[in-house]
Amino acid sequence: MFHVSDVHFGAEDPAAIAWFSERVAD
Repeated sequence: MFHVSDVHFGAEDPAAIAWFSERVAD
């Protein structure tokens, strides 16, 4: 399972963080 902290490649993309956060929350 991925974690938001692992999405370092999208750290500069708030949209990617928001999207991934929703996936994790779900």
